[in-house]
Amino acid sequence: MKIEEVAEAIYRLEVQLPGARYIFSVYLIDGNEGVLIEPGPASMVPAIREGMKRLGIQRLSYIIPTHIHLDHGGGAGKLAELFQHATVVLHPRAVKHVLNPSRLIEATRMVYGDNFESTYGPILPVPESQVKVPADGELMRINERELQIIHAPGHAPHQIAIFDKKTGGLFCGEALGVPIPGDESFALPSVSVQDFNPDLYLETIEKLKRLTPRMLFYSHDGGVRKPEKLITSLVETTQSLRDTILEGLRNGETIESIRPRVRELMSGYAGKRAGAISSVEDMILGYTTYFNKKGLI
Repeated sequence: MKIEEVAEAIYRLEVQLPGARYIFSVYLIDGNEGVLIEPGPASMVPAIREGMKRLGIQRLSYIIPTHIHLDHGGGAGKLAELFQHATVVLHPRAVKHVLNPSRLIEATRMVYGDNFESTYGPILPVPESQVKVPADGELMRINERELQIIHAPGHAPHQIAIFDKKTGGLFCGEALGVPIPGDESFALPSVSVQDFNPDLYLETIEKLKRLTPRMLFYSHDGGVRKPEKLITSLVETTQSLRDTILEGLRNGETIESIRPRVRELMSGYAGKRAGAISSVEDMILGYTTYFNKKGLI
């Protein structure tokens, strides 16, 4: 596990779980009230506790997943069980699935397989008494800093972003794409097959851009990124993929025939590294599922 201070009293824990698809970035904010942003799956809990020990953080007052997909919020229930005085901060559309995660577990099995717990750990419920549901734009004053909670749908309808007004840092989850490792200025849209809404995604990007963040704190391999060029490139890529896939489908093409053109488009933006961080099939399926729901094809 790697620990680094990425901004004033904000620490990034980088963890690689054996057998997992991603590198995980967990963020701890030190102070009288310990804050954990992006807990990741339950199997991250030992690393989180070790990181807290190294940093001298005795307890958690707030646990804030940007959204409740397994790789971001799967461990919230386990942490709530360990830190029973902590408040779990959630988007309103996430609450019912966290209080009773049966449908969330079913959806997780579809994506990660029936045996997902062996790598990622169980998804446990969070007690209702520990849940807080902030309004869009609400300010939470913690440790002499203001954290602004922003509703950020598109990748998932239950996603939030957290803007730290003290440092100008934005914990963006997957609302601002998936960054290319080693590239400060580029990200691909993060497409979840069932939940993706490219129109809301683009609205959220513009909404977060208006905050004028100075740093972007990502949840996986990307770590910390500078915002201006990255956000501009993400808008362009999201629109280009949408237009290319929709045009092909309206022309009667199959997903198989569209695939080479999408792969070429992604490679044109990000080179060979694009294929390493994003599935072309999931990209096309996510857009296609949305177009079907909207009656556009």
